[in-house]
Amino acid sequence: MLPRVPAGRATVRTAADPARGGRDGDRRHRVLRPPDETGTAGLGYGVAPETEGRGYATKALRALVHHGFADARVRRVLAETAHDNVASQRVLEKAGLRRISSDENLHYHAIEGWPLCPR
Repeated sequence: MLPRVPAGRATVRTAADPARGGRDGDRRHRVLRPPDETGTAGLGYGVAPETEGRGYATKALRALVHHGFADARVRRVLAETAHDNVASQRVLEKAGLRRISSDENLHYHAIEGWPLCPR
């Protein structure tokens, strides 16, 4: 069961893993911005280097996407990555987003609807 988050901006804050050399104050955020008039919610995140490769980002993004689609206003979740950020692209894909387009600077990833979230 996912925790209830008030309407508006949803944030998951995760602490660095001390067992892998992380410091208590070294935290990263995953953010789901409120939907715009088209029902598109923006997704953003950062990962502490010492926590890379442990699945934390994927888990947090899945939770945020699930939370977003629980809001009837959200029709699509959109994220962007730099062309050379292959690790982030893999995380987005594991969280259910697919590349929908690219421009000279960024790749754009999205997911439309969420089958596990009843409305």
